[in-house]
Amino acid sequence: MNTFYSEQVSNCDRRKLDMERIKRYLIKNGFNETSDLGSASHVFAVTCATTDANVADSVNLVHRLSSESAETAKVIVIGCLEKRHPKSLDDKVMLQVNPKEGLIPLQKALHLSGSPYDLPDLSLPSRNLMNVRVQDGCLGSCTYCKIRSSIGSAKSRRLQSILGDIDQNMTDEIEFIRLTGDDVGTYGLDIQSSLSELLESVSAVAPGMQLLIDNLDPKYMVMNWATIHDFAKRSSVTHIKIPVQHLNERILSLMRRFSDVREISGKVALLGQYGVQLQTHFIVGFPTETRDELFTAVDKAVSLPFGQISFIPYSNHFGSLSHGWEQVPRKEVKYRLQHIKEKVDSAGLVEVPYVDLQGIEEIKLVKEGYKNATRRYE
Repeated sequence: MNTFYSEQVSNCDRRKLDMERIKRYLIKNGFNETSDLGSASHVFAVTCATTDANVADSVNLVHRLSSESAETAKVIVIGCLEKRHPKSLDDKVMLQVNPKEGLIPLQKALHLSGSPYDLPDLSLPSRNLMNVRVQDGCLGSCTYCKIRSSIGSAKSRRLQSILGDIDQNMTDEIEFIRLTGDDVGTYGLDIQSSLSELLESVSAVAPGMQLLIDNLDPKYMVMNWATIHDFAKRSSVTHIKIPVQHLNERILSLMRRFSDVREISGKVALLGQYGVQLQTHFIVGFPTETRDELFTAVDKAVSLPFGQISFIPYSNHFGSLSHGWEQVPRKEVKYRLQHIKEKVDSAGLVEVPYVDLQGIEEIKLVKEGYKNATRRYE
């Protein structure tokens, strides 16, 4: 009998959705899921390559699952880990599929019937929350990022497919719908639609639901502001992840990110007034960044109504545009992170500690009010 085991290195919702669809597909084709790695005929390592720590963790996961699984097991690597990353693959790995290639290579390698794309692209992680993927890929050209080579350009799901999944899987207990993707703000740009049309349509098919928006680039927050403002004002959108990455205009320009700090700050402040729970990421130690630029930007971030801020050390990905730029020394990055911790001690934020494999901390700061508000759907 074919059995499968899966393990994921990060909390990435998109890769969780990939594995949820794979699970449905395997079960439909006669597989059984097992929690016993040693008894699995097929082992799935779900990887991530966003940071240096994620890459190291992913490589270790592939090695561990390969060494601890049965001798005859077939290891399949899913996610953004590069195919040719040094030491990332062992002889037991039969297949590596990244998001850009999709799941057809998996279908062909396992000789399975039917298409995996005939199955819903959603998950129900709790009785009151539905995670729905609305798009894949991104349109960004960020100088520090190589993920686009793995996930590809932005590609939207057809609106009727999204609405059909929601309608068919809705229950009386569901209160929240999270719209997720790699770059949700790009929704519709490739199919003559828009994020605004998506929000209006989901609200119509699921009236009364509170909508959560994942990975909304500030650029697309501004582009769709009229609709986002309206939904926030009437408490229909209650949580948004806005990855600002920095709040210094010079650094944002070097990153090739939306760099109007005043506009970002003003709109974030207004969303906070409406009670929207806001989450963001902030990169520390970007090439040529000065202490003053960082600490001034951190002061701005902490003054805004973000309920959660993750301060992430810059990862110098080989092949990215910023790879050859003047780097901030690792020792200096550690100093800056420690200083950030000291700066925000009195800001009503609670630290959730994390240390990566290089001994450099990623600082996650969460306000108590945010923790309490999001506990129902996190």
